[in-house]
Amino acid sequence: MRAQEAASDALTTLRRVVRTIHPPVLTERGLDGAVTALAASSPVPCTVAIESFRRLPAAVETAAYFAIAEALTNLAKHSCAASAQVRLRTEAELLVVEVEDDGGGGAGRFLLGAGAFPAEADPARPRPAGPCRSPW
Repeated sequence: MRAQEAASDALTTLRRVVRTIHPPVLTERGLDGAVTALAASSPVPCTVAIESFRRLPAAVETAAYFAIAEALTNLAKHSCAASAQVRLRTEAELLVVEVEDDGGGGAGRFLLGAGAFPAEADPARPRPAGPCRSPW
């Protein structure tokens, strides 16, 4: 009986690891649906704009999913944003992901796929007057 319990525990652990490597929502809904689900669960109101999008290899979609999840987590924790937007599109062989918020960050925008190229920060963009108070 102990061997069966150990095997069951190992299988449960393996399933948990696999879910962190490739979330089931990507398989079920694709990157566009998975990102929409991330936005819906964000504590900062977030919209998703998808244009000229096609399915991509699983490794690309998985990397993009985790990058977007991390960006949304960071903006919720650090930006003092009242709203955010995620934009997805494919251009030729590139996946373009833009995550933007109205908070006080300053990381800029990046083009993913051909390396990271920071876009010019908008100096006219309003910044919060004081420090951001995160609930985390």
